[in-house]
Amino acid sequence: IGSTYSSSTYNLLNYIFDSNSYSSSYYYSGSTNNGYTRYYPKSLKTINIDMNEYSYIPNYFLYGFTNIEEVNVIGSPTSIGSNAFNNLSKAEFNIDFSEVTTINTSAFSYCTYLTEVNAPKVTSIGTYAFQSCTNLTEVNAPKVTSIGTYAFESCTNLTEFTSSDLLTSIGTYAFAYTSIEETPDLSNATVGNYAFAYNTSLKVINGFNTAKFSNSSSGNNYIFYGSYNIEEINAVIGSSYSSSTYYLLQRVFDTSTNYSGSYYYSSSVNGYTRYYPTSLKTINIDMNEYSYIPYYFLSGFSYIEEVNVIGSPTSIGSYAFDNLSNAEIDIDFSEVTTINSYAFRNCTYLTEVNAPKVTSIGSYAFAYCRSLSGSLTIPDSVTSIKDYAFASPSSRSCLLSVPSAFMMVALGSRLQSSSQRFESFSRIFTLIPDCCSRLARYTAVSPPPIIIVSLTLPDLIPAFLKNFVSVFKDIRTLI
Repeated sequence: IGSTYSSSTYNLLNYIFDSNSYSSSYYYSGSTNNGYTRYYPKSLKTINIDMNEYSYIPNYFLYGFTNIEEVNVIGSPTSIGSNAFNNLSKAEFNIDFSEVTTINTSAFSYCTYLTEVNAPKVTSIGTYAFQSCTNLTEVNAPKVTSIGTYAFESCTNLTEFTSSDLLTSIGTYAFAYTSIEETPDLSNATVGNYAFAYNTSLKVINGFNTAKFSNSSSGNNYIFYGSYNIEEINAVIGSSYSSSTYYLLQRVFDTSTNYSGSYYYSSSVNGYTRYYPTSLKTINIDMNEYSYIPYYFLSGFSYIEEVNVIGSPTSIGSYAFDNLSNAEIDIDFSEVTTINSYAFRNCTYLTEVNAPKVTSIGSYAFAYCRSLSGSLTIPDSVTSIKDYAFASPSSRSCLLSVPSAFMMVALGSRLQSSSQRFESFSRIFTLIPDCCSRLARYTAVSPPPIIIVSLTLPDLIPAFLKNFVSVFKDIRTLI
């Protein structure tokens, strides 16, 4: 390659072997799609390219040389031009990608004998760059920031793509119809429509960013459409994620018009319907220094089996984990100050809550959490527990501890101090699983069997003993 060779020159071999009166018995013709036709002998099978200290492989360099069987690049190019090797469908390549920083549009499209790309310095992979490279199995591009539309589309044997959190842009259909088992890190990436669609080998989504994967008519739609074997999502809560956003996963996996009940579950929230694969069992949530778990975050994902929260949230939104009835939830409550309404309702595998800084527990926050047991302590920091916060727990016994700072004003109706107020004191006793329905006059549940429980209450009880006794009048076995 001569040092003065123009990257825009398309007429390599144009009139070297034959003219437009060529004989098809001896020559092939290859069009560059730019008005140039090149002719080359049918006998030509090998091309060796000496980079000659030049760093750029020109646009359309061997475009359309479909019968070439071997291409050897001597030297280390830094950039590969558009359509440089497009449609060399029979050629085996020997090319050093170690210094390549840019791979342009359709550079290797339909190069079906290309098997591996190790490009540690590449930052940009253009549109259609490797489209339909059906024997490509592995790509290593740790510094890539941009991947164009259809870049690896229909690379049906591509199982591994390695990059990093430097990746900021993935185009439409970029990895559609591939066989990758894990996505690259998507935590900082804007991802185009159908980017990983129709990939039935995909098992793990890495860096699912809640701030970027949203319901939008202009993008991020159906990213994993038809990829129905996903088992695990590693999610990142984006710092700009709206606490009132209800449509996580709404347009990510499937649509209301095409969704198959055989492969997907649907969950309706506030008029939004989300679809997720029946195979999805684990969601890991990285708080990413963000402190709020949003409203309706995983509401209704009733078939998830494991949820792990990495980091220490301070607030948990309404319905955030509502009805995760099959999930074991690992979450650090140590910094939580607010647990909003219905946050953990019907999380039947939640066994323990240790929230020493919590000040507010919303209505139905832990209702129907039937595995809660052991000691349930209301810390001194609590200023509000709303209606039915612990309604209808299990048949197990547990210890209730009420802060000694509380002043009991009217047992059975109000519990308050000068700055603290609780709705319906009788409903506070929903903290005692085995007698909550007998004590909480406003719970619409069947009373479970009453067994002995342990109760710790403030020292001010004697002044209101009469009212206290009336509250417990139906408890026959409490001692």
